[in-house]
Amino acid sequence: MSLDFVVAHTPINVAHPCNSVTFTVFLLSLKMIRLVVEEGLNHLPYSECTVTTPTGHKYDGVKFEKGNCGVSIMRSGEAMEQGLRDCCRSIHIGKILIQSDKDTQKIKVYNAKFPLDINRRKVLLMYPILTTLIEAVRVLTEHGLRAKLHPSPI
Repeated sequence: MSLDFVVAHTPINVAHPCNSVTFTVFLLSLKMIRLVVEEGLNHLPYSECTVTTPTGHKYDGVKFEKGNCGVSIMRSGEAMEQGLRDCCRSIHIGKILIQSDKDTQKIKVYNAKFPLDINRRKVLLMYPILTTLIEAVRVLTEHGLRAKLHPSPI
């Protein structure tokens, strides 16, 4: 998916009182975050289920298996948390604070807080910048996770 597709197919309410370039960029960023989160969720395990609607009709669909969680890398990754919560209201979210050391320019982990049973969960790692992800994957593997990357077609 390209940025052109997202921009070309995102409706913007022209009558909105906050209609400005800044507000438009804000709406587009929320839409792109949501699309990225939805694509990431496509790689988490799910099972088929049948739901009975209030009108009595049966609907065949899918539901996520238990044991999924999100981990955001603090600051930039936190922007993706609301998109994940919009898709999965009760999902557990952990956090990692990673910064570059001023002197050595090496990435250092300052804080890592995860669900207690993270070693048994499937993790959706949320961070929009690729370089720091390698250190985040290392921290997660130190907490018992097996790294299994699913490349996204985006």
